[in-house]
Amino acid sequence: MIRFLIQSNYACIVMCVLMLVYLGIDRSFERKVRNLFGIAVWAVLALTLVDAVDLYNTKQDWNVIAGNCLNAIGMVLRPLPIFCIALIICRYRDKKYYGMILPFCINCLLALCIIPSGVCFIFSKENFFLYILLNYSPYLVCFFYMFVLVILTLLEYRQNGIPEMLTIFMIALITIVATVLESVFEFDFFLNVSFIISLMFYYLFLHVQIYKRDSLTNLLNRRSFYLDASDNLEYPMTIAEIDLNNLKKINDSAGHSVGDKAILTVVDAMKTGIINGYSIYRTGGDEFMMLGIKKSRSESENIMKQIMEHLKDTPYQISYGIAEYDPGMSLEKVVKNADENMYQMKRETKQGRNDSEKKS
Repeated sequence: MIRFLIQSNYACIVMCVLMLVYLGIDRSFERKVRNLFGIAVWAVLALTLVDAVDLYNTKQDWNVIAGNCLNAIGMVLRPLPIFCIALIICRYRDKKYYGMILPFCINCLLALCIIPSGVCFIFSKENFFLYILLNYSPYLVCFFYMFVLVILTLLEYRQNGIPEMLTIFMIALITIVATVLESVFEFDFFLNVSFIISLMFYYLFLHVQIYKRDSLTNLLNRRSFYLDASDNLEYPMTIAEIDLNNLKKINDSAGHSVGDKAILTVVDAMKTGIINGYSIYRTGGDEFMMLGIKKSRSESENIMKQIMEHLKDTPYQISYGIAEYDPGMSLEKVVKNADENMYQMKRETKQGRNDSEKKS
């Protein structure tokens, strides 16, 4: 029996330990994100050990009190990793989702208060484990949080990006399959392994995103722009270069925190005005690029007008230049054309402002 338990759980325990070590030495993410990953991994490690001891106990002279305690701990730990993943998804939101913790708290109360009374499950004198409906509480909570994962991912896809959305969908699918196998078909240890694999994959995905995205805006960076453009050279594209007007003046007069606020305001306007088929990149301090695959100049002009419309109620303005790419053209030349068109608009805006001041 011990040999079977070691064979079944060795890989999961090793992955948990390695990830805990890596979380301890890695500082790529802010403390909140590292702590959530850490809590999730510790929960998986504890759940693996508890499930192993619980299974061992069922094959030995059963102690009912010990069995109740082990199952209570397992009930508490089982939904915790997926709950942590849900909190990581909404890491950029100021709004707190306090309601998300309610199912977890109810599950904990069922485990800690109702289990000793034998309401959730009982053991016969022959040590036969008798399931009662409430024993499925942790699995129902897992299903709830997997539903929450999908909803949060859809809500946050503009902020986190489509690749993260697909990653979360994959995690949800893996976890759903494992939950069904454990709760319905009574497979052992499937959920634990699914959790740690999902956590490692998600952490690796987020780690890769650090090198693809700008830290302030979470937009894709300059390197990502050229990679994406180079991957689509066989298609017609429109490229727009966008510049936040007077950012240096804002930084010098009001400070960089106000300048950061200006950048984030413009980014929010871009995300609101953008449609499918377009991607936005931050390529410099006040410079952005918009890439439209198989999009026409008129479509891109309409997008830019929408973005400027969203900025009307703010003290910030942008200048932009659009250039069209056709297969066979030089990408660098098209980017240069967009840059020149942007500076032309910037000069015209400045000239128009000077003329208005003279008239006044």
